[in-house]
Amino acid sequence: MARSKGVDISMIGDKKLVRKFRKLDVALQKKIARKGLRAGAKIIAERASDLAPKHTGRLSASIKVRSATGQFAKAQNINVGKGSVGVVVATGTREELGIPADEKSYYPSSQEFGWTPKKGPQAGQYFPGKPYMRPALDEKRDQARAKAAAIIADGIEREAKRG
Repeated sequence: MARSKGVDISMIGDKKLVRKFRKLDVALQKKIARKGLRAGAKIIAERASDLAPKHTGRLSASIKVRSATGQFAKAQNINVGKGSVGVVVATGTREELGIPADEKSYYPSSQEFGWTPKKGPQAGQYFPGKPYMRPALDEKRDQARAKAAAIIADGIEREAKRG
């Protein structure tokens, strides 16, 4: 079972399908799971991009589905064999967004969660965010889950017929 604060995916329900999946080679399991997860996550990424503030357009354009490795290792995963496969919907890096390396803030987070300036005439005043990631997940969770499940099921059936 995969767990996150966003979407949980588990192989329950069709016991025959689960058995077929477990009979597949681990590399093939990962390929099928990754394809399904990416398709589901793409639905959420597209909605997040639509909802993101468009001042320069960089934030919206930077939202992508990325593999859950490195900094994204705790993202949405499906456990297969001895490992896991995962994807995450994420904004671009500082470099991709044109944020100077010495800048302390990361504006995608400020846009999502709000911010409080520490200096200047508005210091200490809270400015609410304009969330785009959470609403995208909330709106598209079921559609993304259904898409991922359908692609994974199709992949399992296709590979089971070959084997």
